[in-house]
Amino acid sequence: MPSVLALLQLTWRLYKENVSLLLGYSAWILVPYIFLIVVEMTPIPSGIETAVQTILYLLQILLIVWATNAMIVVTFAAIRKKEIKLDVLGGKAWRLVPPVIVVAVLNTLIILGGLLLLLIPGLIFSVWYGFSQMEVVLHKKRGWQALAASQTLVHGRFWPVAWRLVAGPVILLLGYVFIVAILIATTLFTVSPEAALIAQPTLWQEVIASILDMLALPLFVIYSTLVYLDLHDSRKGISAKEQLV
Repeated sequence: MPSVLALLQLTWRLYKENVSLLLGYSAWILVPYIFLIVVEMTPIPSGIETAVQTILYLLQILLIVWATNAMIVVTFAAIRKKEIKLDVLGGKAWRLVPPVIVVAVLNTLIILGGLLLLLIPGLIFSVWYGFSQMEVVLHKKRGWQALAASQTLVHGRFWPVAWRLVAGPVILLLGYVFIVAILIATTLFTVSPEAALIAQPTLWQEVIASILDMLALPLFVIYSTLVYLDLHDSRKGISAKEQLV
């Protein structure tokens, strides 16, 4: 398997090569957030406000699933050097939302069950079934079949897979947190440190954080998809990195 560094380098390369397409899907997650801001700034009854906010949060979840489905396909097409049919991709990603949600619910229930028993089983299950969404999106697996296929990929390679599933996202997350910290630190130039610690985030800070979420999401999706594709192709003796050489 490629090293974490090699996977991160390839992730960044694919991100740069497909940035407009990836962000075109990722940007949709900002739509519910914009409406949430409008709702918060509009004087409406609390009951109606709560109902509208709930709908918008659910819509945001659906859009995140849809966007990640599309990004997985984009990453797959880039690795396989296949043409992306943009007029088909959006609809295909939407049709995959229900089965992906079903698998995500099953996965969550299994992991929570493992965590209730002991911490270790929950962590094991999270690695075993970490590629179930890719199985749904790329290989049309459904429900328990997707979970079983993900577990089969990890079988015999648990620790190398676990290391890559943890180390890569942690490094990406540290970079994200570093950028956010720099932006937040700029507020210290206008207020005292004590006030900055207790103050609620301002609107512009929340907006910037949401934009950063939009920019960062494709990186996490690309990385996890690359790990999946390398596992899937390793039986053929071809790594994801070698396919782009």
